[in-house]
Amino acid sequence: MTILMRWNWARASLSLACGAALLVGCDDGKVEIRGLVQYEEKPLEEGMITFEPADGKGPSTGEMIANGKYELTGDKRAMPGDKIVRIVGMRATGRKVPAGSPSPPGTMIDEVIQCIPANYNDQTTLNITVTPGKANTHDFDLKLAGER
Repeated sequence: MTILMRWNWARASLSLACGAALLVGCDDGKVEIRGLVQYEEKPLEEGMITFEPADGKGPSTGEMIANGKYELTGDKRAMPGDKIVRIVGMRATGRKVPAGSPSPPGTMIDEVIQCIPANYNDQTTLNITVTPGKANTHDFDLKLAGER
């Protein structure tokens, strides 16, 4: 193999390695979090979960909950450390309400309400620790306000 061929092979290998690193992501210290959210012993059909740094320093991250499951991967991964967790759950009431602007007048949509008590969102009491260096699993079994 000539020097030029070796150089081209080395450059190609380095380019592939750099490209793979970009696709996989740098070791930025963030970790994946996934889990199950249940409310009243049933998977939460639809909602949102967010993880905020307990010390108020750094970014928050979050993801949608569907059929009780959530998964923070890729750009939504979280930095390790203590987190405040907020969970908002939505459910349809069975009623139709006006869609409002910018929908055409008379457009009706399903009414959706928040169905999770405030002690899991606005006035959350939920806290976790995200462990560095590995994917984390954090499940939440939420109860009606006042239940344990």
